[in-house]
Amino acid sequence: MKAFAFSAWVVAAAAACACGGEDPKGRGPGPATTGWLSVETIASDDDVVVERVMYRSDGLRVKGQVCRPKAQGVFPVVVGNHGGWDGLGDDWANLGDGACGSLARLGYVVAMSSYRGEDGSDGRIEFCAGEARDVRAMLEIVRRQPYAKLDGAVMYGISHGGCVTVRAVMDGAPVVRAVSINGPADLAGVYDVAKAREAEPFFQGLVLAFEQAFGGSPSTAGGVYEARSTLPAAEKLASTPVELFFVHGVEDEVVPVDQSCRLAADAGGFQAFHIGATGTIAEPPDACADAGLTWEAGALPTGSWPGSRYLAVYDGMSHGEGTAFELALLQMLDFLVRP
Repeated sequence: MKAFAFSAWVVAAAAACACGGEDPKGRGPGPATTGWLSVETIASDDDVVVERVMYRSDGLRVKGQVCRPKAQGVFPVVVGNHGGWDGLGDDWANLGDGACGSLARLGYVVAMSSYRGEDGSDGRIEFCAGEARDVRAMLEIVRRQPYAKLDGAVMYGISHGGCVTVRAVMDGAPVVRAVSINGPADLAGVYDVAKAREAEPFFQGLVLAFEQAFGGSPSTAGGVYEARSTLPAAEKLASTPVELFFVHGVEDEVVPVDQSCRLAADAGGFQAFHIGATGTIAEPPDACADAGLTWEAGALPTGSWPGSRYLAVYDGMSHGEGTAFELALLQMLDFLVRP
């Protein structure tokens, strides 16, 4: 459940860029409102600055980074929630093909938390619990900065970060749109997948990380797995005003695609799209046949996005690589940062 590069974002974001603006009223000036424990510039060029920040969440000292334009003005905020449990990795100080630097170059303030227990942050990895509070705490601080717009923030997450995103929305994160890509909704189900392939190093590491974070396997700590899963709490999404887009790969080998289908069905109001190699397929993939969703025959919208809730599942898309994944990123970005 790692983070991924976003080289394809540059072209898509250029068309959608909503840059700059006047400073909104009500922002308090001065150090008392900054909220950061520390700020360190770790990369910059003529257009973008990247800052490593430290802040408090639940009393823990948590690390993260902010990428932002050097130009004067206030800019819309994008919160990016990484996958995996190893911190920001290649996203740190990436002014090239990373999402943070790429979106900052196009006029956005991008906030990325390392999460508790990662990159030297205090605390322990929890998987889709305290991480969501870490993200919300960071967003609240970013919104008070003189370079950030108070309103209109958006959020996305991949894999573990997708679960964190959904949990943050459930808990009232002040965003207008949110996207989850290959996000787990049933953590016990992910454990079962990993346990069945435990001979492979990645899945062995995932089993170990889950057992350490949850205090055992689903058979011994099932209540913890359920409490940190978003599927049992799907009703919290029913009344949220946040616009939602769930994206999942039919061939996801880590998080079964039916988890996003079931979450969308239980939350209600989702338009579902099954996207094959040659276009939309007006029937579900086999794994989602019993989810109770109606599958659209037309193409996934672009530009205006007249609805407020979308599910798109892609044939040929795994947990994070390939042509289908790049297409999903482009369509996700079109939804996320449209003016």
